[in-house]
Amino acid sequence: STRDFRVMASFVREVLSATGTLGDKEDFPGKILKIQKKLHDLKSSLQTHIDSRYADFATNLNDASSITAQMEELGLEIETINNNINNHLKTQIGDCSRELLDLTNQIQEINLSLQVITKIKTCYDAIEEGNEFVREGKWLGASKTLARSLDLVRSSSCKLEEENIRILPAIKLEMVRQQQKLVGVICQQWRESVILSKQGEESTFLVKFQGEVEEPAAELLQAMFFSELLEEQLVKLTTDLKHYFLEPILSSTCQLDMQEAKKLVLVVTSTTTPSPGHVFQQVKELFQFLCIWLEVQLPPNSSLMGQLSPLLSPWLCDQLVRLVLAPAVPDTPDQLHTYQEVVDQTEELHEYLVNIGLVAQENKTILNYARNVDAIFASKVCENLLAEAREIMKKDLYLTAEVGPGKLEQLDIPETDTEDQLAIPPNFPLPSNCFQFPPCLVSQSALELLALAEKGLDHAATSKPFCSIRLFHTVRNIFSLWCAVTPTYHAASLSSLPQLAALAHNSAMYLAHKLVTLGFTYKEKLSAVSGIGGVPTLVDLVPRLREVGADTLLASLRLQRDQLKQILNTAGFPALATDRRLSSGAEQGVKQVLHTLGHLQKVWGKVLPGTVYLRCQGTLLNTVLEELIQIITSLEDISADAGGQLVSLLGQLVAKAPSLFPGEEPGRFVRRWGKFKELIFMLGATLREIEERWGGGKGKLGEEFPAEQVKQLVRALFQNTERRAAVLAKIK
Repeated sequence: STRDFRVMASFVREVLSATGTLGDKEDFPGKILKIQKKLHDLKSSLQTHIDSRYADFATNLNDASSITAQMEELGLEIETINNNINNHLKTQIGDCSRELLDLTNQIQEINLSLQVITKIKTCYDAIEEGNEFVREGKWLGASKTLARSLDLVRSSSCKLEEENIRILPAIKLEMVRQQQKLVGVICQQWRESVILSKQGEESTFLVKFQGEVEEPAAELLQAMFFSELLEEQLVKLTTDLKHYFLEPILSSTCQLDMQEAKKLVLVVTSTTTPSPGHVFQQVKELFQFLCIWLEVQLPPNSSLMGQLSPLLSPWLCDQLVRLVLAPAVPDTPDQLHTYQEVVDQTEELHEYLVNIGLVAQENKTILNYARNVDAIFASKVCENLLAEAREIMKKDLYLTAEVGPGKLEQLDIPETDTEDQLAIPPNFPLPSNCFQFPPCLVSQSALELLALAEKGLDHAATSKPFCSIRLFHTVRNIFSLWCAVTPTYHAASLSSLPQLAALAHNSAMYLAHKLVTLGFTYKEKLSAVSGIGGVPTLVDLVPRLREVGADTLLASLRLQRDQLKQILNTAGFPALATDRRLSSGAEQGVKQVLHTLGHLQKVWGKVLPGTVYLRCQGTLLNTVLEELIQIITSLEDISADAGGQLVSLLGQLVAKAPSLFPGEEPGRFVRRWGKFKELIFMLGATLREIEERWGGGKGKLGEEFPAEQVKQLVRALFQNTERRAAVLAKIK
C-alpha cells in the first residue's frame, strides 16, 4: 500500500508540476514517513524511561526532559505539514479526492497517536509532581495535580476507542490509587494534627500542625475542601466538640484553661447548673481557640466556620435555649427585672457567633427567646403551676385535714357597695348555717391545691396584663385537671376503700365551695381579667367539681350495695319454701350485713358531713330491707317455726339499726323502715291481728303493703281454712 501511495503521490506531483502550480512544494509522503519514524522512536524512548523509573527505579530525569522536548518538536512538525496540506493540496486538487483523503487520514492517525503519548506523559508528570508535593507537605498542590491529570485520563478527548489502548486503563487505575493514597495521607495528617480526647472529667483539645509550608493548617484544610473530604472530618469534629466540650459547658460548672500554646483543657468542677454569663463566656473562649488555630478561608467565599455552621449552629442554639436561657427565666414576677442582664449577655454572644460566621445573621433563635421574656415567663410559671398541681393530685388521699364553717370576719372578701349587694326580702329568714361548709375531713392535698391556686392568682395580680390573663386561666385549668386526674390516678383505691371515696367526695365539694367566692376576692386585683365592672369568676367550674365528687361517692355506694345484695342472696332464705326451719346461713348473712354497715359507720362517720353520712347509711340499709322484703314476700309457704325464727332474726336488724344513726330516727333516712317493721309484725301475728292491722286498707299495714302482697303472705303463713278465706276476702 505504501508503494501504491508513493506512485499515486508522484503522479499527482507530475500533474501539478505540468500545470505550473506546484512550484517548490515539499514532498508530503516523505515528510509523513519521517514523522511516523520519529513517533515510533518517541514511543520507544517513553516506554524505556517509564520502565527504568518504575521497574528498575532509575533516578536520572534527564531522559524525561529530552523526551518532552522531542514531543514538542514532533507536534510542531505535524502541525506544519498539516497546514501545508490544507493550504496547498486541498485548494488545487479537485479530481484527486481519494488520494488526498488517504493522505489526510494518515496525518490524523499520527496526530491521535501523539495525543495518546501526550496523555501518558502528562499522567507520568502528574504522579511525579504529586509525590514531590506530598514530600514537601503541599497537600493542596498534590490534590490539584492528581485531580487534573485524572480528569484528563477520564476524558475521552481522542477519537480513538481508548479502551482498546491497553496502557490507558492501567494508567487510570494507577492514578486512582495515587489519589486514594493521597486521601488517606491527608486524613491521617488531620487526625494527627487535631486531637480531641476525654479522660475522666478532663477534656483536651490539641492542635499540632507540622510541615515545611508557611501555613500548614490552611494547606491541609484547603486540600481537604478541594478533595471533598472536609465535610466528613467536620462531622466528626462537631460530634467531639459537643460531647467533650459543649455539653459539659452547658450543663455543668466547668473550668476552661489554655495550658499550652495550642492546647485547651476543660475540667468539670461541679454538676450544679452554671449561670448564663458563665456559660456564654466559656462558649466564646472555646470558639476563640478554634478560630485562632483552625479558621481558614476556603474558596470561593467560605471559611471553616462557614462550613461548620450548618453542622453545629442549629444544635447549639437549641441547647442554649433549653439548658441555659429557659432555666434562667424567673419563677416569680418580682424577679423578672433581673432577667435583663441575661438578655444583654445573650445579645453579646449572638453578635460574636455571627461575626465569626458560626451563626447566620438571620438566625435569631437565642435572641428571640431571650427578648420574648414576658411570654416565656408566663409559659414557665403556668407550666410550673400545672406540674406542681399534678404532683399534689398524685399524693395519697388518706392524709387528711379537718375543715368546717369559717367565720365571716376571717374571710378575705372586700366590702361591696350597697347597690352591689344581693337584695333579700325582709320576710325571708335564712338558716344560721346557710352557705357554710359542714365540718368534715378532706384530703390534705385538696388544701395544698387550693393554696397553689391562690398563689397563682397572687402572681397574676402582680404581673403584666398578658401574663395575668394566662395565669388566671391556668388556675382554672388546675381544677379541671383535678377532675380528670384524681378519679383516674386513684381509681383502684377509690373502688376498694370506701373511706378514700368519701375523702375524694369531700375534697371535691370543698373545692367547689371555695371556688364560689374565690373569684370575688380578686375582683380589684385582676382588672386585666375582669375588665370594667366584671368579676374574674370561677363559678362555672363548681358544677363539674360537684359532679365528680358525687359520682365518686355514688360509685362506692353501688359497690357496697352490690356486696350487701350478694350476702343476702347467698344466705339461704329461699330454702324456707321447702324447709321447716331457717338455715344457719340466713342468720350468718344478717350478721354479716350488720357487720358491714357497722364498718362503714366507722370509716364514714368521722369523714363525711353528718347529713351526708346519714343519707348514705340510710340508702344502704334501705337496700338491705328491700331485698329482705322481696325475698320473704315471694315465698309460697312459711312454716310457723320458720316464721318465728324470721321474727327473731329480723328483729336484730331493727334493734341494732338505730346505732347506725346516732341521734336520729332510722325512719327519717330509711324509706322502707315502716314496711319492714310491718313485715315482722305479720310474720308473728294471727289472722285476727292481721285483719285489724289492715283496717280495711286504712290501717298501718295498708299504708305500707299493697293488698296482693298481704294476701300472698297470709297464704304462705296460714293453712287453707274458712277463717283464712274470710280474711283474704276482706283484704282488697
